[in-house]
Amino acid sequence: MQLQSPNLHDCYQLYRLDAKARRVTSETLRTYKDRIEPFIAWCQAQKVDTLTAVTASHVRAYLVHLQERNLSSYTVNGVARALKVFFNFCLERKIARR
Repeated sequence: MQLQSPNLHDCYQLYRLDAKARRVTSETLRTYKDRIEPFIAWCQAQKVDTLTAVTASHVRAYLVHLQERNLSSYTVNGVARALKVFFNFCLERKIARR
């Protein structure tokens, strides 16, 4: 039997739960929401619904998409940092493998 890869949205909910358990500020939670949820929606529009389906190329394409919307470098870099932390969380919790 093959295990199904976790849904991106479910992984994000685990990430938020962990952040709340660590008592991060409401501002930090809002930042996670503003930076990670749009990426998940973009992935779903690309038919990428599971954690293991996301590749580095998807992340790069999303960052280019943000640049093409003329978002500032500060904003795009902030999104990149947030996604890196999210994916590292998934790897550390063994939700995903490299």
